[in-house]
Amino acid sequence: MKSSLCSHTPPLTPTHPHLMQPVPISLHTRHLTHTVQYGAGFNWFDFLGMGGSYAYAGAHYDLSDPTYPELDDVEGWRLVIEQLDLMRPGFIRFGLPPNPHCDANGAFQGGTLYLERLRRLDAWASRSGCVLMLDTFLLPEWHVFPADEAARAARPSGMFQYLARDNRDLARRFLAPMASRACT
Repeated sequence: MKSSLCSHTPPLTPTHPHLMQPVPISLHTRHLTHTVQYGAGFNWFDFLGMGGSYAYAGAHYDLSDPTYPELDDVEGWRLVIEQLDLMRPGFIRFGLPPNPHCDANGAFQGGTLYLERLRRLDAWASRSGCVLMLDTFLLPEWHVFPADEAARAARPSGMFQYLARDNRDLARRFLAPMASRACT
């Protein structure tokens, strides 16, 4: 079976009837009925456990507590897979931290524990019919448009990423290689 991350979106099948049921949703004061194509999903936020903070300066969103088992923790990974089987998400948005995958020249580099986690998750998703969406959530610092200190000071949250300094360069050296090599 092709990898769910590296292939086109899998079609809805009778083996996942919960994905084909209309789900009522409320939007403000209007009641709408909408078919949720891929069912419920969640964010796999792989930034957790790498240290530092995300989106905020200081300890507002501390990243020092690991969320996923170490790669050699066989029992921990068995439990992760068991819980995925129990939850049966229709999609998972995999948050891949960008900086560990960006070399000194702004190019994508693989071989990280995050990509190994993604490979393990992809193996499960492929046999379970789950769609994976790869997202870096942020730009690699190397590719961020430089902001002056006054602009940064006006945004004390610590998150100051509005645009890439060169979109073509970001796509050519980082995003396209990341997409093509994430499953290899």
